[in-house]
Amino acid sequence: MAGADSYSQLHHNIQGVLGNHKGAVEMVDGVKTGILQSDQTGDPPFVISMNEVCKSQWTAFNNFLGTYYPNQYQKRFTVTKTANLPGGCQGEFGNAIAVRTNVIGDPWPNGAEYPGQGNESEKRKLRCLQLQIFGPAYFACNTHLKNDTVIADGQAAYMFAWINQWWAQPGTMVLGDLNLKPNQTSIMTQVYANYIEADHGCPSYGNDGTDTPTAGAGKIDYVFGSKGNAPTRFVNCGANRVYWSGFGAPSSQWVSDHKMLGSNLIWG
Repeated sequence: MAGADSYSQLHHNIQGVLGNHKGAVEMVDGVKTGILQSDQTGDPPFVISMNEVCKSQWTAFNNFLGTYYPNQYQKRFTVTKTANLPGGCQGEFGNAIAVRTNVIGDPWPNGAEYPGQGNESEKRKLRCLQLQIFGPAYFACNTHLKNDTVIADGQAAYMFAWINQWWAQPGTMVLGDLNLKPNQTSIMTQVYANYIEADHGCPSYGNDGTDTPTAGAGKIDYVFGSKGNAPTRFVNCGANRVYWSGFGAPSSQWVSDHKMLGSNLIWG
């Protein structure tokens, strides 16, 4: 039976540019440790999501998964920025998602870019993968919205409009740093009516299970799963944990300013 630190999903904004600016790829060490910790108490996560990832960190993470879990994960990297990056980023920066199953659909291979971003150097995008679990199953998506409440709210509206096409069937989940707090806007309030969230009124290990802060004093990182229709829905959220994730890093300078969220959204 899965233990308290065993998660089906794991999300972390690793604040990757900070680590690479100092010539390090250790920003992914927290995620690596979270995966290994989960594996020791049950199974490795089924879906892994990361924001603010440099290409060099993505390469290191790929090597880690290939060594510890050969041929188990399908992995995708979505480039959101290529200019004005530190050398350690190898010219590319973005979001990453890995799933421990086959991918049978990837509707936006380069990521769906949110409208209205103009000349922004970082283009915020949504990436979704359809997984194969006992036949065609839900879409797992990840994104990182802009650190501006008004703009992030508009991007969230587009995101949920896009993924709601799969809400009833085959189902969908979205993981990411939305830069919005729970119920901060009407979009977020509406989302809670239609989606289960990993740390919103759910059982929790090490926290109270009610919107534990993930960045500073606020919760802005999420794992949402559509309530949908049986059997293509998430029925409850199991146990989750929100925790700092500098595990294995040689110095506190590589600890992200976000906490890592491990969740057990249960499918069925």
